[in-house]
Amino acid sequence: MSLKDIAAQILNEGWDPATSPVSDFEDLPDGTYDAIFENVEWRVSKDGGFEWLSLVFEILNDGFEGRKYFGMISFNHEKMMGLNIKRAMKTAVAVGVDIGPEDFESPETQLVEAFEQGLGTEVELTLTGWKSKKTGKSGQNFDVEPAVPFR
Repeated sequence: MSLKDIAAQILNEGWDPATSPVSDFEDLPDGTYDAIFENVEWRVSKDGGFEWLSLVFEILNDGFEGRKYFGMISFNHEKMMGLNIKRAMKTAVAVGVDIGPEDFESPETQLVEAFEQGLGTEVELTLTGWKSKKTGKSGQNFDVEPAVPFR
């Protein structure tokens, strides 16, 4: 199929360049998923004002297999630091990695190196949606537990 044919098909399906979103990406529905811990990296926003630990999980469940969930743990906001340190430590346990206070000294290298040891680990990933009453923004929180083996 040529580019012309694909463009015509998109328009014939009702997509409107003036009003339709470009991406049809949708969040995964809230719930618990079997997933593989696939990637970890330290990310920095283009303006350098925001940094976070980026965790990628590949979903294994039927109907969602192959989809990715991109979790982030940031340490930029003082109010959230304690919660996010706990989230990082709990996630580390779920992927079979031991981290301690020393790993937060230089998280851009030490946390990433520690989490890399857990790549390929199967986990249970729970997603819970949220919406800010103040700003109207929405998103998903995540929680990771060790995978429960079949019995």
